[in-house]
Amino acid sequence: MSLTIPPSKSKKKMQILPRNSSVSKCSLLLSCMILVTLQTTVTQAQQLSMQGCKTNLFVTDTAPQDNYLDAATEFIAFLNRMTVPTSCCTGATFATLPANLQTLYTTYAATSPNQQLDIHGARPGTTATSPAQAAGLDAFCTELM
Repeated sequence: MSLTIPPSKSKKKMQILPRNSSVSKCSLLLSCMILVTLQTTVTQAQQLSMQGCKTNLFVTDTAPQDNYLDAATEFIAFLNRMTVPTSCCTGATFATLPANLQTLYTTYAATSPNQQLDIHGARPGTTATSPAQAAGLDAFCTELM
């Protein structure tokens, strides 16, 4: 169902602001500037969060540095880095992690040939193994945040 608005029979132009209203124009301009600033800030925060996630992924890929995170030690180290200063999972094992974190890991690790979390492309100067793997890495970080 669509709504059709009949054309106006009036020849008057619609004015949002009263003529010569410098205060109203200034307020509108200020509102627009604030909105653009907020949108930019949100976008930058999202980019920083995504980059922070990827940085923590490659930093915790330690033994061996193979672009895969294992569940037993590296994934837990990653979670601890992501939750500094509280370090949510100190002393935890994969089996004692909350179910949603276990599911997150196993879901994304299931697409990897070795059933570990594929982080190719997270390390600066490296590329993902495929567009699908790059999208999966972004989706993992987005879901985690």
